[in-house]
Amino acid sequence: MMTVSIGAIVANANYSKLLEDWFRQADLNLYQAKNQGRDKVIVTKPPAPSDFNI
Repeated sequence: MMTVSIGAIVANANYSKLLEDWFRQADLNLYQAKNQGRDKVIVTKPPAPSDFNI
């Protein structure tokens, strides 16, 4: 039997200029998916900096 766990991030390009930040969040999501029983997809969508301006 094979399982698939996926961690991803969907964000505005302003989320971070550092590629490491993007990979770190996707990696955290991957491990969260594995810890929740595998065969899961975890995607986060952090708010864009402009979303904080009301």
